[in-house]
Amino acid sequence: NIMMVKTNLIMSLSMVFAHGPKNRDLTLKVSAVSRAGHLPDGVSAKFVNYTVDSNVYEGYVAYPTTSSRSELPAMVIVHQWYGLGEYEMHRAEEAAENGYYAFAIDVYGYGQRATDNSEAGALAGAARSDEAKLVMIAEGGVDQLKPGGVLENEGPSINQSAIVSFGYCFGGGVLLMMGRDGTDLFGMSVFHASFPDLTSGWSSPDVKVMAHHGQLDFAGDDGLNSLHDALTTGNVSVWQTAYYGNQAHGFSDFLNAAYDPLSASQSHDSAYAFFANTLALSDCQDSTSWYKKNDPSKNCAWVATFTKRCGVKGFDNSLASDACQLSCGSC
Repeated sequence: NIMMVKTNLIMSLSMVFAHGPKNRDLTLKVSAVSRAGHLPDGVSAKFVNYTVDSNVYEGYVAYPTTSSRSELPAMVIVHQWYGLGEYEMHRAEEAAENGYYAFAIDVYGYGQRATDNSEAGALAGAARSDEAKLVMIAEGGVDQLKPGGVLENEGPSINQSAIVSFGYCFGGGVLLMMGRDGTDLFGMSVFHASFPDLTSGWSSPDVKVMAHHGQLDFAGDDGLNSLHDALTTGNVSVWQTAYYGNQAHGFSDFLNAAYDPLSASQSHDSAYAFFANTLALSDCQDSTSWYKKNDPSKNCAWVATFTKRCGVKGFDNSLASDACQLSCGSC
C-alpha cells in the first residue's frame, strides 16, 4: 500500500509538470441552456446527475436529434485530470455529430473540478490511490447507459452491444485500468494516456483497443511498451497503437499548451474509423423520429407495409425513402 501511494504521488507530480500551462475557462458549472447556442446543429445535450455507491456524480450527455438508426452506438468519454469540463463536453458533442449517443462520465464526484494544476494533481492522485474503487466508479458511469440507468429514457435507444469509449490522459489511464481488471465495453481508444501498472495482466480479451501516444509524452515508450505487452499476453485479438512524432502529452487538447491541430484531428479520425470498422454497423437503418406530416402515428413501420408510401413526405418535408431506408430498400 505504501508503494502504491508513493507511485501515485510520483505520477501525479509528473502530470503536473508534463501537462504545462492551461488555457482553461475556469467556469466550473456551465448550464445546458447557456451552451445551447454553441451546440452543433442536430445535437441535444445536457448535464445529468447519477449515483454510484450512494455518491452523486454529474455527467454530460449528448446525442443526435435525428438518426437513420433505430439504435445508436454509444460513446463513453472519460475526463482528464481536471475533471469533466469544456474539453470533454466538446468531445461528447463531436461524438453525437458522428452518430453516437455520447456520455461524458464523472469519476471525481459532483462539483469536484480543478481550477489549476495543483488541484488537478491532488484530485487525480486521490482517485488513483484506490484503483479498484476508481474502476468501480467508472463502470458505474458506464452503467447509466444500460437498462435501469438514468439515461434509459433519455433520447434515442442505445445499441447495448456497441458501447465504446474515449479516454484522455488521466481518463485514458482509467480506461486501461478497466480493461486490465475486466470490462464489457466493446472498445476503447486512449489519447496520451497516463499508463497504469499493467503487469498484473489484461482481463478483457474481447475489447478492441486503440492507443494514441506522443513521442515526447512523459510516460515515454516504456508506458506504451507495457500496454503492448499486456495486450499481447492478454490475448486481445484486435488492437492498434499510433505514434505521433514530436508530440507531447496532451496533444489532442485544444486547451493545452501542447495542442497540435494536425495530430488531434488525425488521432480522432483514425479512432472513429477504427470503431466504424470493428463495430461493422450498417448504415441501412430506419429513422426512429420520422413520421408522416400531420400524423405522428404513421412512422417507418407504417411505411414498411406498403412500398408506395416511400414517396410520402414527413413532418420535416423529408421523403420516407430517405428516412426509412431499410423499409424502402433505398440504402
